[in-house]
Amino acid sequence: MTKIISNILNIFFPKKCIFCSDIIEINSLCCSNCYLNLPFTKTSVCNICSKDSCICESDRWFFDKIICPFSYQEPVITSIKNFKFREKINYAKTISKYMVDKLQQFPEIIKETDLIIPIPMTSKDKFKRGFNQSEIIAKNISKTLDIDTNFKIMIKQKSTEKQHKLNKKQRKLNLINAYKCIKPEYIQEKNILICDDVSTTGSTLNIFSHCLKKNGAKKISCIVFATTQL
Repeated sequence: MTKIISNILNIFFPKKCIFCSDIIEINSLCCSNCYLNLPFTKTSVCNICSKDSCICESDRWFFDKIICPFSYQEPVITSIKNFKFREKINYAKTISKYMVDKLQQFPEIIKETDLIIPIPMTSKDKFKRGFNQSEIIAKNISKTLDIDTNFKIMIKQKSTEKQHKLNKKQRKLNLINAYKCIKPEYIQEKNILICDDVSTTGSTLNIFSHCLKKNGAKKISCIVFATTQL
């Protein structure tokens, strides 16, 4: 019955490629043309920061690893912008599926993860956008992998400048005291998987991880949809 309903819905509301908006088969993640041009991260990227040119020596990381299926290039850039700024919330299912597929290349991380925590937004920013994209992605990953997620452990307590507008030094200063753990008892001695959409210099993930570690988290990994290649 579920399959029948799904097929009927697909007739009236056909599934579209998140990269170009062409209609695709219900079981496909994207169209064949886009697939050939997807900027999958290379197998040669750094095992920790996921960059072609490793940036690990320039920082002290408080996380153990960033896992990422794509480099931040077209057509991935367009899909993220449509998802976040043009209310294409249905894109989250496909975005999450790509992230889950990448995570499944690291079964040890899936096995040891106790909790998935998305990067929070301030209440003002979330109200303005209408949703937190990282929360939606985290919820989908949580359901697929059967790992608990919690949106109420960490908060973003102050508004900050958009990270992509700042240089590396400014990004670190921009996020000082931005995040706060309000329920440390939920993360003590837990292995955490941080979820976000994009990583650039890793500053957001790192400062967020530092806050988790200060409040008792044991081991931290990160999953993002795309990362810039500096």
